[in-house]
Amino acid sequence: MSPRAPLAGLLLGVLVGVAARYAHTLPGEAYWLASLGGPWLAAAFAAGALARTRGEAIAAGAVAIVAGTLAYYSVFALHHAVSELSLPTQGMRYGAAMAVAWSAAGLAIGGGFGAAGFVWRRGGRSVAAAAGAAALAGALIGEALLLQAIWDASWAQPVLAAELIAGVAAVLLLARGRRATALALTPGFAIACLAFEAAVRETLRAAGWAGA
Repeated sequence: MSPRAPLAGLLLGVLVGVAARYAHTLPGEAYWLASLGGPWLAAAFAAGALARTRGEAIAAGAVAIVAGTLAYYSVFALHHAVSELSLPTQGMRYGAAMAVAWSAAGLAIGGGFGAAGFVWRRGGRSVAAAAGAAALAGALIGEALLLQAIWDASWAQPVLAAELIAGVAAVLLLARGRRATALALTPGFAIACLAFEAAVRETLRAAGWAGA
């Protein structure tokens, strides 16, 4: 297995994780943008698109999410250590628990979107390639619709509108000759991703997650 795609996943994941953590300290739209799952899924998709085999793509996508999660919670711990001049035990325990929980979820999620990126890149004008594009687009659209029902802050709505537009743009730009097929598949992926993300969020919430 070539290390290129997993290394790209590592770099993309760390970039997304660090950016998301620091954006959470900013006001307005930046906070809500950092709370989206879409950029993480796009990183896994992109890493998978660079892979030469399906197995490499799955590994690269999983690496992207897990590396991003570990980077996010490492910066979380560092931020608290610097701001409080100590490592608070409760905060450390929370960060470690959430890093493990989100990494476990990220293995499956990242692997799936890594595979979607692979079939999109390698599938030419096939139905499988259209399905790969529809998977990413559906995930963005599904998340935007889900979070519109959860987030009521005025700052959040422009961010969710932008994610919804990004999902529509993704299916139109990535379909490559199978646009009608990709458009037909996108609603199904959107519904599936909406339901899956809702279940993951509730499961993590029960485990103590305090995110948006």
